[in-house]
Amino acid sequence: MSNKITSCLASMLFLSGCAGLSTDQQSPAPVEDGYPPIIYDGSSSEQSIVDEPITTPYKRAQTEKKQAAATDPVVVALVDESKVLQQGGDIPSAVAALERGVRIRPRNPLLWAQLAELRLKQGQAVLAENLARKSLALIQSDQEQSLQAKNWQVIADSLKQQGKVEEASLANQKAKQLQ
Repeated sequence: MSNKITSCLASMLFLSGCAGLSTDQQSPAPVEDGYPPIIYDGSSSEQSIVDEPITTPYKRAQTEKKQAAATDPVVVALVDESKVLQQGGDIPSAVAALERGVRIRPRNPLLWAQLAELRLKQGQAVLAENLARKSLALIQSDQEQSLQAKNWQVIADSLKQQGKVEEASLANQKAKQLQ
């Protein structure tokens, strides 16, 4: 009986020792940490830091989103279609075009702002205010101050229609600060 236990223990020790050995020498994947790379050229004992901006994939994606929001062909086409329909007096179709755009590009603040303006023209003040606030929440940079000002003006006008004069005045001041 002890012979079986001894051989079992020996087998387990042997197998556990083999588990730690690996013939595959893999190194962990490189990670971008936002710091400039340190380059050692071997000529001196000091390392030098390369003076290049490092962008992480996240930062690149955010920059691309900001640029794409204004130049997205789908957004441009739907906003243009909406404007043509507005000029022709067909507000419901103009709203439908912008709502289609929001379904396609739900994170585009321009579409929400345009939709807020149309809803205000239709007399839907509460909805217009909420849409303008949604647009403000989606704006990702201070570079879009004109869009922010436009949203605050829609909010001010919608609050005025709702009889909230003091809040409308504050929103109007924010709009003027951003212009």
